[in-house]
Formats: sequence, structure tokens, C-alpha cells
Amino acid sequence: MARGELPSARALRESLEWAREHQRGVGRAWDETITVLGSADFEAISGKETLRRLRRAVHRWHDITVEPLDRLGPLAERTGSVPAPEDSRAYLSRVLIGMDLSEYDRLCDDLHAELEAAEQAARPLARLDWRDRLVELMELGVRSSTATLEWLGGKLHAAEAAA
Repeated sequence: MARGELPSARALRESLEWAREHQRGVGRAWDETITVLGSADFEAISGKETLRRLRRAVHRWHDITVEPLDRLGPLAERTGSVPAPEDSRAYLSRVLIGMDLSEYDRLCDDLHAELEAAEQAARPLARLDWRDRLVELMELGVRSSTATLEWLGGKLHAAEAAA
């Protein structure tokens, strides 16, 4: 094994363990968010607390989805797993989330802004699309987590095969 391969494999293994723990957190967030979605009447949504809980869910799924990019970016750069190191976050976003990071951020920001505006309106609103959009964020978070495990597993397998 070459000198640089051992630290690389070790870093990949450690990141894989982190990704497994991250996925367990995704499962807990899924259960909690489903509870929030089940308690909200999207045909006449109202109540500051309900809207705050939905906004917190948007924040949480944003963080869950983007965390692997922040965690794996430096590792991808060190192991040469990205086409251009300066583009590692954008590259990983397309690989793990399946879309450009700016597009994903816009989905989250738009929903968050609408929920915030509804909180100020102080009247019931019919917004079935909010449930669907939050479920979409949840699905992207699960995809990011699953793709992270697959990506790390493939990189670790390649590093061990090269040893």
C-alpha cells in the first residue's frame, strides 16, 4: 500500500461510519416530520406554532441534506474524487442530492418564506402544496443520505482494491 492510500482508506472508513450515524438521524427526522405533517390541516392551515414547526422542519431537512456536502467536500478533494477541487460542493450536490445546490437552496428558501409570510397573515390558508413540497425536501434528504453511503462505499472499495 502506498503511503497516501492508508490515510485515504482510513478517512473513507471514518466518513462511512459518520454517514451511517447520519442516516439514523435521517430516520428520526423522517418520523418527527411525518408527525408534524399529520397534525397540520393543510386545507385550513393556521396557528403560529404549527407554522413554526413546519418552518423548523424545512430548516432541519435543509441541514440534513446539505451536511454530507460539507463533510465530504474536503475528503473528496484530498482523495481526488472530484473533477476540480474548487467545484467539490457543486459536484457533490449533483451526485448526492441530484440537483444543483442553488436550485435546492431555492426550494427551501421559497417554502420557508411562504411559511413565514403565512405566520404574519394570521388567518387560515389552504396550502396542500406545502405538504407535498416538504415531502419533496424529505425525499431529497433521504436520497442525499443514501447516495452518501453508496458514494463512500464505492470509494472505500476502490481504495482497498488498489492497496
